[in-house]
Amino acid sequence: MKAGEIGRIAAALAEALGVPGPASGGVGAEIAAWVKAMAEDRGKPIAADA
Repeated sequence: MKAGEIGRIAAALAEALGVPGPASGGVGAEIAAWVKAMAEDRGKPIAADA
């Protein structure tokens, strides 16, 4: 999984929940951290975007 994918997933979740996206910090940043943690927990390494 690439870092950009995490951002896109987090942005889609934030939009669906009606909260500010990851770039604005706050809830959106927490969503991004959660998505990253879930991916890592399931053995999907996070690669830097090229």
